[in-house]
Amino acid sequence: MKRIILAALVLSAVAAVANAPAAGAATLSFNFGNVAMGYSDGYYDNGHHWHAWRRGELARYRTEHRDNYHGWRHNDRRHH
Repeated sequence: MKRIILAALVLSAVAAVANAPAAGAATLSFNFGNVAMGYSDGYYDNGHHWHAWRRGELARYRTEHRDNYHGWRHNDRRHH
């Protein structure tokens, strides 16, 4: 009986570890409603403050808001 209980506990622990997110993994949540203009290196918010993109934000913004995204750096003189 003890072996069955021990086996059940070990299997539960293995299943919990297998289903847990990797260490350091984080869920990204970002409100694009505050982005006034997006560039390859960051974005201006509606208050005209500059922000660098965090991991994952650029690709998602570029995909979801093509009409408000510029594929160059915000300070590229060729586009001013």
